[in-house]
Amino acid sequence: VVGAVEQESDWDLLKRIDWQYQKMDLRRAYFSSFIPIEGTPLGNRTATPLEREHRLYQTDWLLRIYHYEMDDLKEILTENNNLPKGDPKMHIARHYFQNHSRIDPNKASYRELLRVPGIGPISAKRIINLQTKNFKIKRREQLKSIGVVLKRADSYLKINGSNQTTINDFFNNKTQNLLN
Repeated sequence: VVGAVEQESDWDLLKRIDWQYQKMDLRRAYFSSFIPIEGTPLGNRTATPLEREHRLYQTDWLLRIYHYEMDDLKEILTENNNLPKGDPKMHIARHYFQNHSRIDPNKASYRELLRVPGIGPISAKRIINLQTKNFKIKRREQLKSIGVVLKRADSYLKINGSNQTTINDFFNNKTQNLLN
């Protein structure tokens, strides 16, 4: 139950869950936002927002399916050791790509691809499969057909040595492609 204990942070919950994944072979964690019930000892407490429960599920997915490390999560926590509002994967990507260059899907490892929002395990495996067949991704549309959500991934990828993040970049890329 998330939020029943007032001083318990998201980091406390995530550390406990990660430990259970590592040491107890936990298969999956479940979260439920605390809802006070009038007339009980905790009836005067504030309800926990469902958004917090949702962020913990998203973060659990990153730990369990994407195999993110706890250090990745620690980097984005607020001063109260809670997850920030919004998608945790987006926050981690913003933090990670401040110090790293954009990813070329033709050269990236599976683990690197999973750092990009809009690329999940299935599309990352498809990209790696194409790499092993020496197929080069040259256009954004190819990524879209693989299953990459370009709206989320665009600003973290480079294709043919460039990336597309603004309308000006889009027109410059299109003009350059026409000239070539």
